[in-house]
Amino acid sequence: MTINNSQSNNLFSEYHADLKEEGFHIFSKKKSKIRGFYPKEFPKYDEEIDISSLKEGDNVTIRVFFLVSRDPVFRADGGYIDLEIEFIDGETIWGNILTELPSQFPLAKGTSIELSIDEILNVVK
Repeated sequence: MTINNSQSNNLFSEYHADLKEEGFHIFSKKKSKIRGFYPKEFPKYDEEIDISSLKEGDNVTIRVFFLVSRDPVFRADGGYIDLEIEFIDGETIWGNILTELPSQFPLAKGTSIELSIDEILNVVK
């Protein structure tokens, strides 16, 4: 688990809000370009994915952070999750989670979640 002491407190509040309200935060390539939003140690995800190249049934990968502790500070652990695209409506993508997750996480295999194109890191070929 990476602890980021260099994150901006103003930016980090959005990350905290996601963890506090939802119990998870989905990595955003767009936000990763903002200095201080994520730890410096994160890999770069530069591959641009065009929404027009996605179709129902495609498998995609996202990165998700789950809240593991609130006290004395928020701590999150992250990993990659594969999803199957269920449908696309304009700029909104819905995917069904294919990855088996621990039962204490707020997301589970078979759950549908809403995504944006900048949250998709990879299209599995």
